[in-house]
Amino acid sequence: MFNKLYTRFKNFIKGNYKFLIFLVVFTVAMTVRLPWSIYAPGGTIDVRERMTGDIKDKEGSLYLTYVSFIEGTIPTLLLANILPEWDIISNADLTLEGEEFNDSLVRDRIYLYESVSNATYVAYTAAEQSIDIENTKNYVTYILDDAITDLQVGDIILSYNEIPFSEFEQFQEYIGNQEIGDRIDLLVERNGKEINCYAEIIEITDLKKIGLTISTVYDFSKNPDITYSYDTSESGSSGGLMLTLSFYNSLIDEDITGGKKISGTGTIDLDGNVGEIGGVKYKLAGAVREGSDVFIVPSDNYKEAKKVKEEHDYDIELIEAITFDQVLEELKKL
Repeated sequence: MFNKLYTRFKNFIKGNYKFLIFLVVFTVAMTVRLPWSIYAPGGTIDVRERMTGDIKDKEGSLYLTYVSFIEGTIPTLLLANILPEWDIISNADLTLEGEEFNDSLVRDRIYLYESVSNATYVAYTAAEQSIDIENTKNYVTYILDDAITDLQVGDIILSYNEIPFSEFEQFQEYIGNQEIGDRIDLLVERNGKEINCYAEIIEITDLKKIGLTISTVYDFSKNPDITYSYDTSESGSSGGLMLTLSFYNSLIDEDITGGKKISGTGTIDLDGNVGEIGGVKYKLAGAVREGSDVFIVPSDNYKEAKKVKEEHDYDIELIEAITFDQVLEELKKL
C-alpha cells in the first residue's frame, strides 16, 4: 500500500514539477517581505464618524489625512518603479538607531494614544468645557543602545523605587539626585500584567539619565463626554491637530468649517502648538483626490505643500498651521 502511494506521488511530482516550482516561486514573491516599504497617496477619514457622544451637528466636515503604507514584496516594489506617486522607503529609515522594526510600530501606536489625549485636553479647554485628569500613563517609547535595563518599548511605568510615577519632571529630578551606576527598581505594566524591571543610571551628555524616552497619556473625566474610536490599523501623532479641531467643533454651537470639507495634518501638544509631520505630499494628494476644499498643513511643512500644489496645479486652499488658536482665526477668514 505504501509503495503504491509513494509511486503515485513520485509520478505526480515528475509530471507537474514545472508547475510546482512556479507555485513555490510565486508564493515566495507574493508573501516574503523585503527590507523596504512603499509610501503612496492615501485618503481622508471623516473624524465625526469616529466620534460618539453628545456631538453637535454641523454642515461642514473635518477630515484626517493619511499616507498609504504598503509592505515591500517583489510585486509591490516592481509597481513602485512604474507608478510615479509610489516611493520606496528603506525600513531602516523608519526606525530609530538600534531599534527593531516592531518597536517602531509599538511606538507609533503610543503616539496615537498621546495625540488623542492632547487633542481632547486642548479642545475641551478651548471650548471651556469640563475636563479633569483621572489617570496618567507613562509609556516607554524608545530605549537607547547604551541603556542598562530590561524595559521594553510599550511598558507603562507605574513606580520607581516604590515611588508612584505620576509626573515625568518629578522622575527626572529624582534621577538627577542619584549617582551614576545606581540601580532603579521599576514596576511596570506589560501586556496587562505588572512585572518588576530595573534600569541603571548612566551619563548622557554630562547628565544623569537611564536612556529612555517616555510619552504621557491621560484618561479624562469630561462633560459632555465625547470620545474618538481609532481603527486597529491607525498609528502616529500626525492627526492631532484635526482631532483637536473636530473635538472643538463638536463642543461649540458655531461651525468652524463654514460648511466646507476641510482636511489636514499636524501634531498637537498640550499647549496647542502644531508640529511637523512626514509624508505631506501623499496626504495633500489624498485630500485633493477626495475633493477637499481646504488643506491645513503645519508651518514646518508649508513650503513643501505649497510647492507640490503648484507643481500639480491642485485646486485646494492651503492654511499654514502654527498653533490651534491661530488655525481657528484662519478658518474664520474662509
